[in-house]
Amino acid sequence: KWFHTTDGKNEKFATSLEESNCLLRIFCGGCHEFDMPVKIDGTNEELMTMNRPMKFPVGCGKCCCYQEMSMKSKGTEMGSIKEGFYCCVPRMMISDGSGAPV
Repeated sequence: KWFHTTDGKNEKFATSLEESNCLLRIFCGGCHEFDMPVKIDGTNEELMTMNRPMKFPVGCGKCCCYQEMSMKSKGTEMGSIKEGFYCCVPRMMISDGSGAPV
């Protein structure tokens, strides 16, 4: 799956391609694992990489197997998004590269 990233003026400056297994996408839907490098158009230089490990899907309430995604740029952790315990309304926590909540 290709994604195009635009700036505030709606001009494309980067492209990302989800790297994942076709069977996982088909059978696991939204809970499949993937890596997604974001590359600058023209230079093909990697801007950042997003990594999402495989976790169980969202439900009406969860106490384990939380969704998460981390972002790295040139090997340096930029931040992460993690699902927390909830009932009915999913709750996501955003952290910076050092793990501090944002």
